[in-house]
Amino acid sequence: MEDASQDNVCSFCKKTKDKIKKITFSGGQFFICIECRAEFKKMIDNPGDDAFRLPVSIEETGNTELDRKLAELSIKYQIAAIDISAFDLDPETIKLIPAPLCMEYCIIPINKYENSLIVAIADPSTMEDVKKVLGKNTGLEIEFLVADKQAIIDKIPHAIN
Repeated sequence: MEDASQDNVCSFCKKTKDKIKKITFSGGQFFICIECRAEFKKMIDNPGDDAFRLPVSIEETGNTELDRKLAELSIKYQIAAIDISAFDLDPETIKLIPAPLCMEYCIIPINKYENSLIVAIADPSTMEDVKKVLGKNTGLEIEFLVADKQAIIDKIPHAIN
């Protein structure tokens, strides 16, 4: 999240506020005030709670339910979301993680930069376990992006070939 000044209008309550944060995710961005952030956090922490919904303005931009889910995970785990379906993965980077590990944890390496490996992960709740395994296997610092599970699964066979 970063400070925003897009007319200082909250995407949720539609009111002009002094302090607005911009939240960016794979499908776009929205703006949220302090009061609505508390309600939004409740919704993220309790997905079955119907008391608070994402703003209609996000739906009107054409974002899918997948974008909504990735946005929620991105916010909950404080990592960026990415749409990897259009990515051409680097064969050298792919070789850094064995395919069985990719399948077991539903992960795919996206990029290697200096001593860091950037990995797309479908279930951010497993980040600590994955970080331990990959750190030991690669000797690299592991950074995560959240991505759609099916998009990761679809990339694994291409990565092997």
